[in-house]
Amino acid sequence: GGATLRGAKRQRVEARGLLPVPVPVELTAVQDADPKEQDVTLLGDFTLPPEDPGFAELRKSLIPLYEGPLARTTISDTSLYDNIWFDAEYVKEFTGDRRVDRYDEVVFGNDDKAASQAVSDHRPIWAKFRTDRPDDD
Repeated sequence: GGATLRGAKRQRVEARGLLPVPVPVELTAVQDADPKEQDVTLLGDFTLPPEDPGFAELRKSLIPLYEGPLARTTISDTSLYDNIWFDAEYVKEFTGDRRVDRYDEVVFGNDDKAASQAVSDHRPIWAKFRTDRPDDD
């Protein structure tokens, strides 16, 4: 048989858009394990913007919370790599409150080198979800 891509190498190739990024098995495993528990979120550093063609398959199931030219999650203000994805059909708890924390500008006076060395070259992102509804058990 031929060689297959595994683990971290496959993830790097998928993230570069060379292969379609499938819906992660962890996400579908949670949903398949409990039919009542479909409101699952996927978040992290995806190494590519959400509009990259590699995410076409993922977009069939999930939507990215951060999109567009104004959302930049790297302190160089050039990239949108970090995101929160969810299925809007099931995730009704999102309040609409979200933000990219531009700590590099506020705390470090836009000194990217100092911010990167002290914290990270990525900005934290957050979103607020309700936990006081019957679906949140």
